[in-house]
Amino acid sequence: IKLWKEYVSKIFEAEKEYEEYVQKPVWSMGNEFFLNEQEAIQRAEQIRTEALQQGQRVVPEIRTLSYGSLIQMEMIRVVPVMVRTIKMYCIMGNKLLYTRELPPNLKYYPIVLFQNLKTGTAFPISDVELAKPLQEYINKIRSLIVAHAASSTNLKVLLPKGSVDREEFEQEWSRVGAVGVEVDYDLGEPKVVAPVALPNELYANEQTAKQDIDHLFGLYEMMMGNSQAVPNTYKATVAIDEFGQRKIRSKLSDIESGLTRLGKVIIPFIQQLYTKEKKFRLLQPNNSITEYSINKKLYDDKSQDVPEPNEVGKGSYDVVVVAGSTLPTNRYAQLELYMEAYRMGLIDQQEVLKKTEIFDMEGVLQRQDMIAQLQNQLEQALGVIKGLKGDLQTREREVYHAKQGEKLAKFESGLKGEKTKVEAATALYSAR
Repeated sequence: IKLWKEYVSKIFEAEKEYEEYVQKPVWSMGNEFFLNEQEAIQRAEQIRTEALQQGQRVVPEIRTLSYGSLIQMEMIRVVPVMVRTIKMYCIMGNKLLYTRELPPNLKYYPIVLFQNLKTGTAFPISDVELAKPLQEYINKIRSLIVAHAASSTNLKVLLPKGSVDREEFEQEWSRVGAVGVEVDYDLGEPKVVAPVALPNELYANEQTAKQDIDHLFGLYEMMMGNSQAVPNTYKATVAIDEFGQRKIRSKLSDIESGLTRLGKVIIPFIQQLYTKEKKFRLLQPNNSITEYSINKKLYDDKSQDVPEPNEVGKGSYDVVVVAGSTLPTNRYAQLELYMEAYRMGLIDQQEVLKKTEIFDMEGVLQRQDMIAQLQNQLEQALGVIKGLKGDLQTREREVYHAKQGEKLAKFESGLKGEKTKVEAATALYSAR
């Protein structure tokens, strides 16, 4: 009955929303419809201006309608769709705190499981549970070895009754941890009872159990730093390390699939909750901070509009989990591989720096960029200086030639005057 009442109340709420939708106003002008009266007025002024330019007088008529009238005119088709949503009940003890309807675009149930080994119940087990019997077996073998070592250091000596002085024997043999036990022998000498030697198969069983645990977890001695199990070349080390990570990579793929499902569940909650401007700060491993803003309001002076870039409430999004530095790697071998690729020109320096232990990687890149910019500016300045030097030399040569020409012109003008005098004197002499 309670569920039926909720269902009926939802229908009534839907009908109420439908009535409000039908009564919403809309403005029409001919075959054009506007959701805003201001837009309709602007369009009417535009039509009137265009008509006046053509020598016509047109007075557009703006009518106020409603969505209901458009539905009756069959210009809007209404199709009611029932959407199944999830309702969350928050209960503490026997008291209901609140209820909440989850977003309707939630495609997956908001319970994400990260199961390692499924048991058919809600309680999965880990790899440690599988290795527990093997570890107990190893502990039992070690306890037997320790007990055998204790028995070997504490000798049992069988003494015929009355053959030795008991106090003197205990005083002398207590240094080596021997214990005397009197036995009723008719004849005979003291005998030392030594424990039976442990078989070598017992020690081999312990090593086999350790190897089984390594195979179970996918962690081998080489991957844990055992230098005896490491090959001589780094390429062989990288290859064996890659082969050894296959079981761990399988575990990682399970975790990544769970994280992907978790992201697909969280995104509808983000679209429902984050309606205001929100800023995210992402902290990198080298303490560099990157900021991202969502639902950021911007005011446009031209359109008088307030757009919201990065508005997460609209649209649908997908989540892809990209594997990063989750798995263990041989850093030095990988760095040498990247250095070789950098020398060949296949990658840039930023990719090489990602594989190093340099803490302030972004600072190094910024300083290198600044140095490169300064070098470019210096080269440009040297080019300008060189050009100016060439221009200066050209100007100096021009000035020198100009001075020489001026001196020659003065000398020629002096000679011309003397020549005129000589010619005049010659003419006078000839006339006389």
